[in-house]
Amino acid sequence: GHKQGRHHHDHDFDYELGIKDVQAADATLRGRPECNGRVGVVGFCLGGTMAYLASARTDADAAVGYYGTRIHGYLDDAKAIDRPLLLHFGERDHTTPPEVLAQIIPAVSGNPHVKWHVHPDAVHAFANHVRPAHYNAAATAQADQRTFALFRAQLDPSRRSETSVA
Repeated sequence: GHKQGRHHHDHDFDYELGIKDVQAADATLRGRPECNGRVGVVGFCLGGTMAYLASARTDADAAVGYYGTRIHGYLDDAKAIDRPLLLHFGERDHTTPPEVLAQIIPAVSGNPHVKWHVHPDAVHAFANHVRPAHYNAAATAQADQRTFALFRAQLDPSRRSETSVA
């Protein structure tokens, strides 16, 4: 069984199949007339792990993961990341306690394409404004600013000159 308070859907989710779906969505988006040919991936919680894996295993141009709960299970993928990835973690996230961050951060720090931030005093789901017990407005504002700066720089060439990446 799953522990109380754990996200039990994570255990049933097929990440390999999920990545195939992300790659299919990526290809579909690129083929649409309203797409400029660049695609970014952003994910939260389980999706944060998906964004990390997408940066290693798909041809997405950029990816951002918010509090990915299973990244530490896929640390070998860090070497394959060759496009910008930004990872947001909460300092007090029970799904990535200090001993888990101590595995993730060294694994990604050797890759110049990966940036990461541990947001002070933020818990899991800190960017979820419909969960008041978790929501941290300051951490969310800082994370979103960095996320949008990265996406502007990588996905919208027409705006590159006015972009400053945090």
